[in-house]
Amino acid sequence: MVSYTRTASHNATLALTSPPGPLVINAQDISTVKVTTQTAFTGYFHIWIFNVTAPISFWATNPTTGFITNLSAMNVNGTGVTTPSPDGPNAEFPPVGPFLFKNGSTINYSFCLCDNGSQQVFDGTQYRVQVWVTDTPVA
Repeated sequence: MVSYTRTASHNATLALTSPPGPLVINAQDISTVKVTTQTAFTGYFHIWIFNVTAPISFWATNPTTGFITNLSAMNVNGTGVTTPSPDGPNAEFPPVGPFLFKNGSTINYSFCLCDNGSQQVFDGTQYRVQVWVTDTPVA
């Protein structure tokens, strides 16, 4: 007997339309990704941003709300996205959508790594961005 499990997927992939530009503190970091898929589907865009400046580096947070203070103005295809509370060095934004994804669709997203009062962003700060699409709002 042979038994196995397979998971269905739209097999959508994303690719940057151009290399990311330099990260300028207090300015919008703008990127565009292009969707490749065999069939159109309605889905959600996911973005997580990781602070990788040090082996263990955490986002500066507001002591009252717990929300990240140096990461703001997240926008996906013209929709503002609430800044999340951090999960250690990870900023896990809520899924954005639904959008109709077709082969060749583009997704524009931007955010600001900004000074915020006494919470300064220091030169040399690095981050890693992870983006993907799914057909459900669950990451």
